[in-house]
Amino acid sequence: PEWSLRYSQRAVELDADNGFGHYLLAAGYYNTKQYELADRHYRIALEDEGQRPASLRELSAMWLFDSGLKGKAAADKARPFIHRLNKEYPEDGAGWIMQFNLHVATRSPIDDELLDTILKTADRKDPWQANAVKKIEEMRRTMGIK
Repeated sequence: PEWSLRYSQRAVELDADNGFGHYLLAAGYYNTKQYELADRHYRIALEDEGQRPASLRELSAMWLFDSGLKGKAAADKARPFIHRLNKEYPEDGAGWIMQFNLHVATRSPIDDELLDTILKTADRKDPWQANAVKKIEEMRRTMGIK
């Protein structure tokens, strides 16, 4: 990751308006656990429509799962990105799965509509989403919900 950071930093220096460059730089910071720097560059990448969905997914996952924050603190950082992802890209199953995890982190009620939305939109070819669907389906079966 360190070598990729050097090249991504250089790319952004050469073209500060390049959303993909900022996305790659943010990913390098994310992978080296420099979350505040990753956040800054993902936010810049959000301005590039082509980088927006991936940047929203990365910001959501970074703050909710990987930053070391727990419970409400993680949820508070991730919430605006998850909500924006679901509002702008309602067919993106990853966003709805993160919405589910947001409810879990804050111990908020989870309604059937959210579960149905996840099952409808999840990309089962993505192992992370497929695993989440499997767990939700098992949970519903255990509870006697069809």
